[in-house]
Amino acid sequence: MSRLKVISLLLVAVVLASLVALLLLYGIGWPKYGWLIVLCGWALALASGLAMWIGWKVLSRLLPERTGVRRALTLVWSAIVLTGLVVLTLSMANVPVPKGLPVEASAAGTVRTTAGDLALFLIELSDPRHLSTDVAAEMQSSQVALSHDLSWGLGPGIQHSNEGDALWQWGQAPDFQSVMMVYPERGAGVVVFTNNDWFNPDVAIAIAHRALGGKIEPLRRATHLEFNYSGPFLAEAR
Repeated sequence: MSRLKVISLLLVAVVLASLVALLLLYGIGWPKYGWLIVLCGWALALASGLAMWIGWKVLSRLLPERTGVRRALTLVWSAIVLTGLVVLTLSMANVPVPKGLPVEASAAGTVRTTAGDLALFLIELSDPRHLSTDVAAEMQSSQVALSHDLSWGLGPGIQHSNEGDALWQWGQAPDFQSVMMVYPERGAGVVVFTNNDWFNPDVAIAIAHRALGGKIEPLRRATHLEFNYSGPFLAEAR
């Protein structure tokens, strides 16, 4: 098969994949992500095509009379480059994403607020003025323990460490990640919002860790859903 036919087939495949991505993401109300995926796909296709052309030119000079070997090595080189580009794309951190479309408010996953309001909420948890003493105590008490250093209260998570118990919670969606954390006994807390990393709150958690110190690995495990939330749990407080 000639190089022109290979390139033509690759272009057709990229165009068809782009159309499928656009139709699917338009269908669920995410057109901006459709265009983002299409642009990334075209960038990968162009980069791999350029790598294939460069590899062919270099091998043509090194192996001018061994056409079969040259073609095989060009395909191997192109596959290595394409794999490297895909791995690089998937491993990139702190990648901004487009702002999502408005959604109808519901109790889980669609509440919108500001960092300042969440900071006030953390202050209220640490030093209740409006919550009753009993409610505040229940929210800060371990209800279910996932591990020796992490449990859930009534709402916030509770991280246990030598620095004391920290109350925390995180939020994530395709277009933003957030984390809030407070040490009630120390009176120190932080709220972090980011618009990056598709369903990956690691950057927000790293910023919170830099601000407060202490352990951070239990939070990372919890936000990546590495615990078995269907049980059995390490222990139950009740």
